[in-house]
Amino acid sequence: MGRKWLGWVAAVLTIAVTVGTARSIGVEGVDWQAEANRVLVEGLQLYREGTAQAYRQAIDRWQEAAELFDRSGNPAMAANVLTNIGAAQLQLGDLNSALDTYQAALPRLEAMGDTHAIAQTLTQLAEVRSLRGEYQTALDTYHRALPLWEQTSYQTGIAETLNALGTVYSDLGEAQKAAETYAEALALVETLGNRANVAATLNNLGGAYLDLGEFDRAIESYNRALEIWQSIDDRSGEASTLNNIGYLYRQQGDLEKASSTFARAVEIWRDVHNLRAEASTLNNIGDVHFLQGDRDRALAFYQRALPLRESAGDRRGLARTRYSLARVYRQRGDLDRAQQEIETTLEIVETLRTNVLDEELRASFFANQQDYFEFYIDLLMQRHRQDSNTGFDELALHAKERASTRSFLDLLNAAASDLKQGIDSELFDRYQKSREQLHLLERRRVEVFGREHTDEEAQTLQAAFQDALADYSDIQARIRTTSPRFADLTQPQPVTVADVQQQLLDDETAMLVYALGTERSYVWIVTSNELTSYDLPPRAEIERLANGFLEAIYVPRYRTRPQLVATATRDLSQAVLPKDLDRLSQKRLAIVGDGVLQYVPFAALYLENETPSIDRFEIVNLPSASTLAALRRNHKTHRTPSKTLAVFADPVFSPDDDRFPNAVVTSELPPELDRSARQSEVRFNRLPFTRTEAERISRWIPDERRFSAWGFDASRDLVTNTRLDDYRIVHFATHGLANSATPELSGLVLSLFDLQGNPQNGFLRLYDIFNLDLYAELVVLSACNTGRGRQIRGEGIVGLTRGFMYAGADRVVVSFWAVDDAGTAELMDRFYRQMLENRHPPIAALREAQLELINTQEWNLPYYWAAFTVQGDWNLEQ
Repeated sequence: MGRKWLGWVAAVLTIAVTVGTARSIGVEGVDWQAEANRVLVEGLQLYREGTAQAYRQAIDRWQEAAELFDRSGNPAMAANVLTNIGAAQLQLGDLNSALDTYQAALPRLEAMGDTHAIAQTLTQLAEVRSLRGEYQTALDTYHRALPLWEQTSYQTGIAETLNALGTVYSDLGEAQKAAETYAEALALVETLGNRANVAATLNNLGGAYLDLGEFDRAIESYNRALEIWQSIDDRSGEASTLNNIGYLYRQQGDLEKASSTFARAVEIWRDVHNLRAEASTLNNIGDVHFLQGDRDRALAFYQRALPLRESAGDRRGLARTRYSLARVYRQRGDLDRAQQEIETTLEIVETLRTNVLDEELRASFFANQQDYFEFYIDLLMQRHRQDSNTGFDELALHAKERASTRSFLDLLNAAASDLKQGIDSELFDRYQKSREQLHLLERRRVEVFGREHTDEEAQTLQAAFQDALADYSDIQARIRTTSPRFADLTQPQPVTVADVQQQLLDDETAMLVYALGTERSYVWIVTSNELTSYDLPPRAEIERLANGFLEAIYVPRYRTRPQLVATATRDLSQAVLPKDLDRLSQKRLAIVGDGVLQYVPFAALYLENETPSIDRFEIVNLPSASTLAALRRNHKTHRTPSKTLAVFADPVFSPDDDRFPNAVVTSELPPELDRSARQSEVRFNRLPFTRTEAERISRWIPDERRFSAWGFDASRDLVTNTRLDDYRIVHFATHGLANSATPELSGLVLSLFDLQGNPQNGFLRLYDIFNLDLYAELVVLSACNTGRGRQIRGEGIVGLTRGFMYAGADRVVVSFWAVDDAGTAELMDRFYRQMLENRHPPIAALREAQLELINTQEWNLPYYWAAFTVQGDWNLEQ
């Protein structure tokens, strides 16, 4: 059930044309009410034309209508017309204006007590929040709307809001909540008589059950939806659900049923002339034959799908089919043709990626294309094994870099760049609005093409997208004529192997780049004058060994058993570290991990002689080589901070904290903090050693060159309002939350109460961190799990490290797991002494501190000394 914006506008119009009782005749003899109704109707007629120009004209007419309603003494209709304006702005992709308009309408409607209109506006406002990727705020707003719909007994509003809530939960990865919400919506829509809505809700519910792996319940929902589509003769709905059922059978491994179900869907798609859907389902049938080992039949179906993809203008589908062809040609032994097809696929993907302007959607889109890059890398390394002198291994490493952290690279590049420089302000404003319009249209394409839709709906949306894309391309071309550097700023390119060797590496550093794959994995060792590559076990085997290693060194009942820890460490080390790593003359390893390896402390892994690699090497971690290049470019734009250290430590979390003077405070956690804490399994107990930690590290720095805040002073407001750009080092010692399901709920927990016992917002969330302004050479996150976050294939870990680097930090010290309070204080004291007294760079200082702990009796377990690593640049002078 998609959003029905035009339906809302029509509902408002009905109210407008029936309100004729309170007319106001001005001194000019004008009937303002009648004039307002006339202009309102003109706006509706323009809106229904569905073009960008007509939407703009509708906005102009409705703005005039709102003024006329105000003049006629009808503020209720003026407020309702504002919601129409918001709908038109939304159609234009102007999310900021739509947000402002709905927010302006809401208090006027609330002042009049119009519960139905308030609920309607909140629902629209929540939709805008969702489109902007502000999922938590969208959830909160939908939950504000629900009880209002219930007050009005408007069941359709309740049902649509529940469906929208289910979709947001699904976007957040909370499949269980999505299923529960869709089930609640289903119970309601079944009473309303619209059988198409019942079928659509069942389809949504089936998808949620499929995400949960509850195949029996998924097929039950899909079959019920199918019966309804057939009974109301909705053939597109029927085919869409059949396609979903076919996918379910494929997931279960029942390939015969999958093939026959897909075939039924193809017949319907052909009858209703839906080329895009027919091609997609033909490709699905080809995939089934490929899984069955019938390469010839698979090739035939892919070749049938290819011209349909081209005719439908389905570039994303075209990439999928060419990838499918590449797989078949590789299995047939035609490696040249396979490479040609997969390179064509990746060219399409790169073009599509630049057209997805929303950063979250771009990351999600690229994650869905990682199978293409994995296949390409594996193919090139296969060719390298056959001919090691043709440079296929170098091409494979560059392909890995092309596949990695591209959205983060875009963000870092934009963070330090003034895109407006040298560009006419009016032209730049058009560029921004054009981006927003494409942003919305791309989200709507994802939503519409992901559900049942008519040919007319698809064609209208595709035409609108192509018009918007043409406008955007034209504006970009005009900007490039005045700002030749514009393309470099907005579309940064990944570094090549030559770039890494000549510009990024020094003679003391070797870079290890990992790529985990389904059939086999790889590591490349890059030095300033050499490239070598090694085959590794498959992803699943490395994941099993890595998880066993992490469990052995972290879980309390295992970490004190030396033999178990040694065995788990040895097994993983032998799987992922080349045997001749000791031969390297370099003293430092820069690790570009992949998948689960991004959570592994390489300092604790064994070299061939079963000594920890920290005995031989300094270790630094990087999201990608291109990220290092971006960090170095950005560092060159930084001014040098005049002060040394800002530290925030030992906040007040609990109402029973003994630092309260007298009062006993009772309060619940804010909803978003409570939710993230539950998902992260964190309890907010006081961390007394963080005060000790802060005092110890502060003693190395004169008072006039440091800033310290602990206890009640260690607050979110103080962090966001302090000039942190004036400090070289920023240190947080507190609880950290890494929410892998919803990274925007990750953050640092600061004081939740003020000195008077009043609860306050103490959660420094990821978006707060992105908005900080830093020139820090080092940010230290002395907290639990600060190196963790949401793992997105190809993009890496979306979490606190990314936020602080975007804010301007060159390096970030983070933790791999929930650390010990006292042990961390001990490590940090030694780390700062090595850095500030002994003048070691941060990476070397952390190694020295960790070696000191290894040689103590109390802190020599890897659980204590291996928890922290440095992410970022090891050499700011390069």
